[in-house]
Amino acid sequence: MRGQTGRRGLMVAGLATLCGAAGAQSPRTVRFASVNALSDAGVFLADDLGYFARLGIACAYEVIGSAPGLITAAITNAVDVAGVAITPGLFAATQRGIALKIVGDKQSIRPGFSNTRLVVRPSAFDGDRSGSIARLRGKSLGVTSRGSTGFYLMAKTLAKHGVGLDDVRIVEMEYANIIAAMSNGAIEGGMLLDPYLTKAISGGIAVEISDCADVAPGGDPSIVAIVYSEQFGADQAVAQNWMLAYMQGVRAYNDAFVKNIDRARVINILAAHTHLEPALIEKSFPVGLDPDQRINLAALADFQKFYMELGLLRQGGDVASIVDTSFARHALAELGPYSAG
Repeated sequence: MRGQTGRRGLMVAGLATLCGAAGAQSPRTVRFASVNALSDAGVFLADDLGYFARLGIACAYEVIGSAPGLITAAITNAVDVAGVAITPGLFAATQRGIALKIVGDKQSIRPGFSNTRLVVRPSAFDGDRSGSIARLRGKSLGVTSRGSTGFYLMAKTLAKHGVGLDDVRIVEMEYANIIAAMSNGAIEGGMLLDPYLTKAISGGIAVEISDCADVAPGGDPSIVAIVYSEQFGADQAVAQNWMLAYMQGVRAYNDAFVKNIDRARVINILAAHTHLEPALIEKSFPVGLDPDQRINLAALADFQKFYMELGLLRQGGDVASIVDTSFARHALAELGPYSAG
């Protein structure tokens, strides 16, 4: 999966030259946990392109398949950094006084960069996306969890076309099961993300009817965040360096998918980490990764309000209190604003 041991060893050996006296020390291991998805591209690229190594960091990966598991790992300092979906559990944890901090973006939505989409069975698609959404009244739709930004996006998309949540039957199931249920006609559609999204469409099981960018809260909102554990966030120098390297990895991703710079090389790195075929990644819907690591507070407040309306969160809080932008600001001061031109 890593495939970079020899080259990475050379990078670590060269730290004394690159980083001065600090570089002569052994690299600091930073434990990063996520579901191991294409949205981890910034971390994969920061690692394989040497940005972590140049700042004296060695990245140790842990795959945890659920948001609750990731939150627990960060709360207990079992991991240093985690990619965590914006869920009721994340808000609840911080409201209980647990000092987790959202420090950056691991998956955001903007036009052309959205790999979480509403799909339907081909038989439900009438050639008109708006009409197809309106025809979902009375149908069953799959979603991984009501307590997810995917469900938020589904609800907002349906509402835009006059379909309320009471007009459909919501079935909670894993992404792979959504595809299976659509294939056998048990459900009419659902929310999918890549690689499941591209696989379902390529296999003729699904048709995409909304990329959801038009209903996402304004300002390219993050639906998955980079979260620092309390212990790691307090280690300011290392935490700043991690974000600096990560921002460079995210920019390498944007260079590849926005500017077509080193696209093949980037795709091959992502394929090696995710065990996906490069051809599948090439034709997938690109995930949004903010090159300046901005966090949209208004979007966080909207997600929190949605979960409260569903009864999944007892109370609201000041969303600004769970965000620490200082690490991203420090990296931005080093690198300057990203230019997409």
